[in-house]
Amino acid sequence: MKRKNRFIVIELTISLILLIVSSCSMHDESLTNINQIPNDNYLGQTPPGTTPKIFSQNIISIDNGKEYNITFSPDLNQIVFTRRTPNGENDRLWYSYLEEEILTIPQRIQFGFDCFETDACFTPEGKRIYFNSKRPIPGTISLSPIPNVWFVDKTNNGWSEPTFLGSPLNDYHPVYYSFTSDSTMYFGTLFPREIYSVKMQNGNFTNIVCLPDAINSLRDVAHPAIAPDESYIIIDSYYEENNQIVGSMFISFKKDDGSWSQAISLKDALGASDTDIYAMASVTPDGKYIFFEKYYPTSDKSDLYWISATIIEDLKPIDKK
Repeated sequence: MKRKNRFIVIELTISLILLIVSSCSMHDESLTNINQIPNDNYLGQTPPGTTPKIFSQNIISIDNGKEYNITFSPDLNQIVFTRRTPNGENDRLWYSYLEEEILTIPQRIQFGFDCFETDACFTPEGKRIYFNSKRPIPGTISLSPIPNVWFVDKTNNGWSEPTFLGSPLNDYHPVYYSFTSDSTMYFGTLFPREIYSVKMQNGNFTNIVCLPDAINSLRDVAHPAIAPDESYIIIDSYYEENNQIVGSMFISFKKDDGSWSQAISLKDALGASDTDIYAMASVTPDGKYIFFEKYYPTSDKSDLYWISATIIEDLKPIDKK
C-alpha cells in the first residue's frame, strides 16, 4: 500500500512539473507575441513592403469615396486627408486618429467649411495645419472662385478658427504643400505649373525660390513631396494624350552642392503599368513610407496607397548611396 502511494506521489509531482513547464512556455510565447505587435503595426496597419498596398481599406480608402492628399501629425497619431463622397459633393477635409493602435472611423474636420477644401499639411512640429479652401476671404461673403491658403493652430481644445494667410505666399496661388523637418515648405502652382520652395521663420515666409529645370521641365509638374531631411523630392507629371491620361511620379535627389539631380520616373520602382495613375505623394515624418493616390479615371475615384521608402535606395546617384 505504501509503495502504491509512493507511485501516486511521483506521478503527481511529474504532472505538476509538466504543468509548470507548459505554463512557462505559454507565458514566454505570450510575451513574444506582445513584443512583436509594435513591429507589425504602423498607423494601425500592417506595413507594406516594396509593392504598393492599399491603405486602411474600408476605413480610410472606401469603395464609394475618392481619397487623396494625406498628411500626418509628427507623432503619427493623427492623419488628415481629402475625400470626395458620391452624389457630387465637393472635396472636403477628413481626419482619423489612433485609438488603442486602431484608426478611428474618419470624420469631417472640425474647422471645415461647406465648400471645396483640400491640400492639408501638418507643420513639422504639428502645431499648425495649412490647407486650401474656397471659403469667403476676409471682407467678403461669397465663396472664393479659387482656393486660397488658410491655416489653423493647435489649442488646448483642438484647433483654432481658420486664419487667411494672405501675401506673399497666397499671391502665388499655391497648391499642395510639403515640409522638411526644418520647416522649409515646398509647393506647386497651377498657372504655370511649377514647383517652389520657401523658408518659414517665426511664422513668416521668406526667400521664395523656383526649383530648377531638372524638376520644373517636366510637363504639368505638380504635387511635391519633400523628404523630411530634404534629400529627395517626389513630384508627378500627368497629361492627356490620345484621350488617355499618361505620365508617372518622378524623383529627384538633392546633391551635396544644393542642386537637384535630373528627375527620373518611379514607374518601375512602383511596379506601375502604363495605365496605373499614381500621384500626389506624401512622405511620413520618419521617412519610412511613401503614400500616394491611385486614380481611376473611368469612375473619377481614387484610393490611398503606400509603399516602403526603401524602393528609392537603388535609384540614388552613386555618390548618395
